[in-house]
Amino acid sequence: MPLRYPCIRGAGGISGSALKRLAGAISAGIEAEPIKTPREPSSDVIRRVATASELASVLLRIRCGEADLAPELVATRGELERFVADIVTDDVDGHPLAAGWRNALAGAELRELVDGRIALAALATAPYLEIIRR
Repeated sequence: MPLRYPCIRGAGGISGSALKRLAGAISAGIEAEPIKTPREPSSDVIRRVATASELASVLLRIRCGEADLAPELVATRGELERFVADIVTDDVDGHPLAAGWRNALAGAELRELVDGRIALAALATAPYLEIIRR
């Protein structure tokens, strides 16, 4: 017959073995180290990532157009934003745009853009984009 604990809301009908497992889980949680949550980025970092992501999207579309590839095959919007955020926080290791053909196509140039080493200018004729080295 299940144990009844009327003073604990929702505990009515919990079997003895389930109650022991629940008590063990609670005990383990109490004894465990606190979970370290990542620090929230500063408002400056958030604004920089938002601005740089828009410019990075333009550069990625142009480079993918030149290579006759859909930009989504190189990086989704979310992947591009994470890459930009990783560049801003100096943690790009392991990102698909940081190595291989994606890096050669656009990743290296995206790093230069986000780091401020290049700038973009719109042109009236193809390729419609000029890279200005700073």
